[in-house]
Amino acid sequence: MVTIISKSDGPRRDDVAAKRFIEQNRSTITRLADHLTQGAYSANRAAEQARVLVEPPSAGGGRAPVSIDNPVPYVKLSPNGRVLLVDLNTARQLEFLGEVRRRDGRSAFVLASAANGFISALDEDTAARLADLDGMLAEGREGSEALKHEIARKLGLA
Repeated sequence: MVTIISKSDGPRRDDVAAKRFIEQNRSTITRLADHLTQGAYSANRAAEQARVLVEPPSAGGGRAPVSIDNPVPYVKLSPNGRVLLVDLNTARQLEFLGEVRRRDGRSAFVLASAANGFISALDEDTAARLADLDGMLAEGREGSEALKHEIARKLGLA
């Protein structure tokens, strides 16, 4: 990488002169651009300004807000072992229930509780309903499906 060290701070004299020249002759430059593009230059600029005025950018990443008035929850076991309660309509996570972790060479469900080392633990009602599933084996596809079914049954979703 090259670092240019200059004695003067701010823009160079030549840059200031070029910018001033362009600003003083803006109307002539626009007229020439319209002549060369048969009016497309000004039309594109007007369309761009109208689009900016009509479509303000949405805050938060550009997605429209999704209504979750009537969520349809289901139990999802993600590929990385997280066990979640997810809304079927929006695919948004409603609640984190726990994880499937390897214990003594076997995969078992670990409830999201403070006792298991989770910072954001489940509320007491949900934790009480799922307490007896803590440590349930979830080996292979059948074990994972059985775990999802049991959690859904305990939460009244099945």
